Amino acid sequence: MISKGLAWFQKLKIGWSEWGMILLFILPPAGIAVLLLSGWLHLYRVVKRRKPFELKIETFFFLSLFLASVLASIQFHKWTYFASPALILGYFGFYLYTKQHGSLSSFRHWIWITIGGGLYVAVLGFIQMTTHTAYSTGGVFSFLTGTRLFGYDQPDRLFGSAYNPNFASFLLLYALALLLMVLLHQMHGTGRRVHVLLITCIFIVSTAIIETGSRTGFACMAMLLLLFFFRFRWKIGAFLIIVFAVCSQELIQWLPRTTYLGESMDTRKIIWETSIRIWEKYPCFGVTMQGFQDMYQNFTGEYIAHPHNIFLAFFVIYGTLGGMAFLLLLAVLLYQLTALLVSCHTHKEFFEMFLFLFPVTLLTGLFDYPMFSPQTALLAVGLLGQWGYYLRTCSFALDSKKVGALRLLRKKNS
Repeated sequence: MISKGLAWFQKLKIGWSEWGMILLFILPPAGIAVLLLSGWLHLYRVVKRRKPFELKIETFFFLSLFLASVLASIQFHKWTYFASPALILGYFGFYLYTKQHGSLSSFRHWIWITIGGGLYVAVLGFIQMTTHTAYSTGGVFSFLTGTRLFGYDQPDRLFGSAYNPNFASFLLLYALALLLMVLLHQMHGTGRRVHVLLITCIFIVSTAIIETGSRTGFACMAMLLLLFFFRFRWKIGAFLIIVFAVCSQELIQWLPRTTYLGESMDTRKIIWETSIRIWEKYPCFGVTMQGFQDMYQNFTGEYIAHPHNIFLAFFVIYGTLGGMAFLLLLAVLLYQLTALLVSCHTHKEFFEMFLFLFPVTLLTGLFDYPMFSPQTALLAVGLLGQWGYYLRTCSFALDSKKVGALRLLRKKNS
C-alpha cells in the first residue's frame, strides 16, 4: 500500500472531490464549500433522474436528521435554523457520491489525504506554539486558513488549521490510526527507510495529539497504540493491557491538564444536565444545531456551542427521531463489523482501518462533539461513504465465490 500511495503522490491524478478533501485541511472554508457543493449537486442529479434511494440504514439516518431539522425549524419559526437541514442534505449527498463513485484508488486517495492533512495540522500547530505568529482570534486570513481560534482563549494548546484544539485532536487521531495500520501491513515488507519514515510520522502526530491538551484524544491515542501492538503481536498487546490495568491510577497522571480535570467534569455535568432538560422540553424533533445555542442560553444565561456528548447531541439537536436513527446506525455498523471480522473478506488491510477508525469516531464523542464542525463531520461522512463502497466490494467477492462454487457443482453433477 505504501508504494501505491507514493506512486499516487507522484502522479497526482485525483479528482475535484479529492482536491476538496485537501482544501479541507489547508483552507477549511473552501474545502467545506467544495464538498458540500458536490453533495448538493449529486443529490440534485439523483432526484432529477428520479433514481430510487437504496433502502440502507445510512439513507434512513440522514433522512431522519433532515426531517427532524426541518420540522424543528418550522416549530421555532426561525429561518436561520434552516441552515441545519441544508447542511444535512450536503452531508447526505457527499455520502452518496463517495459511496457510488468509490474505487480502490479513491479509497487510497482518502487515506493518504487524511494522513497528509494530519501531518499538516501537526506541523502548523508546532509553528503556532513556538513562534506565536499563526495564532489569531480574528481576521479574514486566519479564518480562511483555519488558524482562528474558536471556543478557547488558550494559545498554548495546539490546534493547527482546525479552529479548535479538540477538533484538531479528532483530525490527528484519524491520521494516527491510518499511519498505524499502514505500518502494521508494511512490517514484513518494503525497506527500513519506509519503516523509519512511518514511525517518524507517527511520533509527530502523537506528539501533536498530546499538545492539543485533549484528554479524550490522549486516551484514544493510547487505545490505538494498544490495538496496534495487539494486532502486531497479541502477547505484547496482552502484556500492555495488564500493565495499563495494574498502573491505571499512575497513568491517569499522564493525562493532559490533569489539574483542571475536576473543574472540567463539573462543567460537563452541568452541560449534560441542561442538555437533557432541553431534550425533555423538545423531545420529538430537537432544536437544531443553531437552536441548541439559543436554548442553552435561555436556560442558563451562558453560551455553549454543543452538548459535548455525541449521544446527547443527536437526541437534543435532532430529537428522539434523530437519536434513535443514530443508535440504529451504530447497531447496524457494529453488526457489519462483527460479521466481516469472522468471515472471509477482500482487502483486509482496509477493513482493519475501519476497525480502528469507527471506535475513534465514537470515543472522541463521549466527552465532546467534534463533528459539530463541518470540517471534521465531512471527514467522518467520507469514512461512512467509503465503508458503503467497501461493503459492495465484499458482497461482490462473496457473490463471485458463490457463482464459482455453483458452476463447479454443476460440472461435477454433469
